[in-house]
Amino acid sequence: MNYTVQQLTSMIYVIGSCEENCFLASRVYAQRFPERRHPDSRSLENLRERFNRTGSVAYEKQTRTKTVLNEENALAISLAIVENPIISVRDISRDLGIKKSSWAQNQIAENEDFLKFVLFTDECTFHRNGFINRHNYHYYDTQNPHVVEVNHYQHNWSLKVWGGIVHNFVIGPHIFEGRVTGQVFLNFLINDFPRLIHHLPDYIKNQMWLQLDGAPPHFSANVRQHLTENFPGLIKERTNTRRPRYFEIAQINSSNTNEQT
Repeated sequence: MNYTVQQLTSMIYVIGSCEENCFLASRVYAQRFPERRHPDSRSLENLRERFNRTGSVAYEKQTRTKTVLNEENALAISLAIVENPIISVRDISRDLGIKKSSWAQNQIAENEDFLKFVLFTDECTFHRNGFINRHNYHYYDTQNPHVVEVNHYQHNWSLKVWGGIVHNFVIGPHIFEGRVTGQVFLNFLINDFPRLIHHLPDYIKNQMWLQLDGAPPHFSANVRQHLTENFPGLIKERTNTRRPRYFEIAQINSSNTNEQT
């Protein structure tokens, strides 16, 4: 909840009386106005910066820059990629002055169902002890239940499970054996991924985008080369979003997929 203009004005007076020491001003303000809600030092610093910048204690209206991915911007981005194929979206955004988020916003503006065709994926590691954070595990009783939780084993193991969801379909799960490296994930993309999406309807495959969370195995050189050659599209800094050419993948792996199914 925002402070009133009267409260903000009082804070400015207190900040001035404390020679702009916001940490001290927060304590003085609490002592002088015990019945009011008390701001912390960071809130007072923001107020001081806003007052010095605008000359007013009033809150500034939030304005959001709207950037449209028009034909001119699209051409400029394409030329930048041709000139430097390994350029990042961050560098493109900085050099061309185009917001990184404008691409997704433009896709949604053109097709309100765009997110339904994004294959969102992630991995999760399951350990033998079953609990990663013991702060989330409680046992309540009126008396001491003497509950014992075993969380250390002489021989421990873990499983890395990959899964995804697109439209109304769950993809996977796929269990990785051992540590997931760039080469292991590359083998997964080539050999297992086509099998996992084989059951999807064509109307989804034709419009589907693949999203990866930018984990180190996703960003290794051999994986990025494979994505560049087979999944042409947009790549984001530490977050890969590429549009797969699923027909080509299905043709390359069609015999293996039929044998597996």
